Amino acid sequence: MAKRNKIVFFFLIFYGLTCYAYGFLREKKIINGDVIEKIEFGEINWSTGVLKVYAVQKLPPVVKDSFHYNSIAVKSKAEARLTAFRKAKELCKKNLVNAVYNLRIEGNYFIKNYLLTATNEFKFKLNSYIDNIKTYKKIYNTDNSITVTCSIKLWGKGSLLSAVINKDIIPENPKINISMRSNIEPQIFSGLMIDARHIKNFYPSLNPEIYDRHNNLIYSVSIMYTDAYKFNGPAKFIGDTSKIENIKFLNSNVLTIRAVKKKNNTSLVISDDAVNELLASPRTFENLKQGKVVILIGK
Repeated sequence: MAKRNKIVFFFLIFYGLTCYAYGFLREKKIINGDVIEKIEFGEINWSTGVLKVYAVQKLPPVVKDSFHYNSIAVKSKAEARLTAFRKAKELCKKNLVNAVYNLRIEGNYFIKNYLLTATNEFKFKLNSYIDNIKTYKKIYNTDNSITVTCSIKLWGKGSLLSAVINKDIIPENPKINISMRSNIEPQIFSGLMIDARHIKNFYPSLNPEIYDRHNNLIYSVSIMYTDAYKFNGPAKFIGDTSKIENIKFLNSNVLTIRAVKKKNNTSLVISDDAVNELLASPRTFENLKQGKVVILIGK
């Protein structure tokens, strides 16, 4: 019995470390100013809001001589390409399902965790959305294989957020219970930009959160207007300032602050002075509800 418990213990440790390595600390890069998170068989571009996966399949051998023909071989190059494309397409769809299930909602909570208690209606909508992906791109490689790729938008028209996911996926968090700072001369800011490039192992997510030093929740997607969340995303994630000029609401009147630290790998803490400036005007807070938040993320 003791031996069995020991085996189970080591299995759980190994499983936990594997999940940790894959789910929680996936490789993250900054490429041309975009924040790219590497996933198994693909990547998530958190700056453009595009998830892309791929699959590779070898072409079956072409055997015209019926004497040497077997169940793997085909009779023409065209048939070989078609067979390989079909198999790679099916594998690509499986990789897409896996990638969507491993999308980070917040912290160490992923869509696959939400699915454990999700309604059958949600599961049906999610699977139907993935099944209806029609665009698969193919490239025939020099090593007699084919690479098939497919992608989905995380937010925007026809995206995962607009078609399937809503704010109900967000776990129960401390409610935002803030008071405007009436004792401070209000300045209206067009948006908020937080520099978190100095914070290690901070990741983009479907629900980035901002806290003050006293553990009060200042911002999460729960305060956003539904359409803003679905079509603009939870925030703008960028890797360097070269991307700022592409964000319309960012101008000289944006509130730019430096994050103090992270609360977890998707939540940031800001200073009391920053909170006071942020909450001095209701119109500034209204801009937060529209998702006018930019987070600068480092490697």
